[in-house]
Amino acid sequence: MGTTMTYIQLKNRGFTRQELQACMDGLFSGKAREQPPLQELERRMEALKGETLTLKDRVILKMLRCAMKREDKGAKGTQVAFRPDAPWLPFWHTGMCEGSVRSSRDLRRLSEAFGTPVLAFALFDSDVLFASYLDGAAGEAYDCAKPNWEGYEEYDAETYRLGFPEFLARLCPPEERERLRAVWDGEEDFADDRMWKLMELLGMEVIDPKAERFPKGFQRVIPAKR
Repeated sequence: MGTTMTYIQLKNRGFTRQELQACMDGLFSGKAREQPPLQELERRMEALKGETLTLKDRVILKMLRCAMKREDKGAKGTQVAFRPDAPWLPFWHTGMCEGSVRSSRDLRRLSEAFGTPVLAFALFDSDVLFASYLDGAAGEAYDCAKPNWEGYEEYDAETYRLGFPEFLARLCPPEERERLRAVWDGEEDFADDRMWKLMELLGMEVIDPKAERFPKGFQRVIPAKR
């Protein structure tokens, strides 16, 4: 299928819509950051260093400025799907989700902002499924990978471990844990298929604006206008 995407879930700790809105506003609202011209940033950096910038300094500064612009652009599509009784609330941020793979270290800001654990399933080219979890308050972080076949090495082995992610079993209803393990350990042609089955067992829905996908029965919550 060739899919590369991250699907983020916020643990519903009993949010009200108003509380969820406040968390979104605190994370993304306010005036858009003013981006000074690159020449002005270079001048400020030279003043800070007390010397003329090297070519390497200028390249790094340009890359950082481009990254900040992408982050601002990605935030425009930010949304959460809310339903009071849903165990997990789907979260979407274009810059974090579309065409990227996110690990637990990328989830820290969200866990702290919403005061809840955050889970992400990520796909790389439909060949490998990643499951990452972060509970900032408890200091728990996990990253697991499930390639479609043995010997697959196109992932960060220092970040992700192979084997069944026990943290997923703890998040799953007891009566579904055996099936959860069977899905993780089973054979699938595409990582996408494994992910959809796991998410169903965990009671998760998804947001995918590109596929015009938004869960039925949920309310859309977006940050206040910047």
